[in-house]
Amino acid sequence: MVTENIKGQRYNLLINILAKHCDCFAFVENRQLIEIEEERLAYVDELIADIKKHLLERKIQREWETTKLRGATAYVYYFQMNNAT
Repeated sequence: MVTENIKGQRYNLLINILAKHCDCFAFVENRQLIEIEEERLAYVDELIADIKKHLLERKIQREWETTKLRGATAYVYYFQMNNAT
């Protein structure tokens, strides 16, 4: 269980371990923090353009793996875990 913000070399090590043991990962955009939703979604589309073909789905959710939002929702992007992503 990760209980702290991991940075630097330890973060790279964690990503390498996860890449060996996971087949997908999630990228989350908290909708509470988005001012203009259409612009933010367009920005995220540009951000993920190179890996968009590996996008499994995008859902609006209140909770996922280790997080529960109170009253708010987030866009959760699920991607295949592979060398491209």
